[in-house]
Amino acid sequence: MKTIDFAGRTVVTDHITSFYIEAGDTICITLSGGELLKEQFAIEEVQAVIDNLKYIFSDTKHI
Repeated sequence: MKTIDFAGRTVVTDHITSFYIEAGDTICITLSGGELLKEQFAIEEVQAVIDNLKYIFSDTKHI
């Protein structure tokens, strides 16, 4: 079971159903139970976080 630290929590990656960018520097992820988590990043970190989420989603989920 893989996890990531996001918005002050440890999140099981299998529970992430979607993610998106809000306001250019805030990344939002939705969990399978419908919970929405948001975390603000420095603008220069956003691409690295998105790349990591894309890797997590790779072939098994829809981006």
